[in-house]
Amino acid sequence: IAAVPDMLTAYENYRLSDEGDAIELYMGCHPDSSTNQKLYQDASMSPRLPLGIPTLLVVGTEDVDVPPQLLKDFHASCQASREEGGGAVVELLEVYGADHYQLVTAGDGKWRQVARKMTEILQEVCGWELPVFVADYSVSEATGFLPSP
Repeated sequence: IAAVPDMLTAYENYRLSDEGDAIELYMGCHPDSSTNQKLYQDASMSPRLPLGIPTLLVVGTEDVDVPPQLLKDFHASCQASREEGGGAVVELLEVYGADHYQLVTAGDGKWRQVARKMTEILQEVCGWELPVFVADYSVSEATGFLPSP
């Protein structure tokens, strides 16, 4: 959810967070050596294409922390990789009007869209028998996320 799929690209082309240092802080280093560049690559999803498991990419259209274009570009790469050599289905869910934090705030209407889509995928791909609507779980900020099936 609102992930950075390629750490080195994000470091080089985007200044994430208000201070512009989110990638370096997350990684704990700058990519100023081959060792550190390898750490950035290891923390990225892009080098792992085609992906071997069904994946849901989620981004809010108003996310200023992780620009939606990062995930749109990664999704396009996933689609191209899948067409070339197989791999699992990768879906992109763009949540209109959502910022970075609404996507992971239990009980928020934007989060409910994400949870509904995750539930649909778990039912379809894994065969889990889960209620379709998040409201069936009584999820709220107080009670937290979806329970294990």
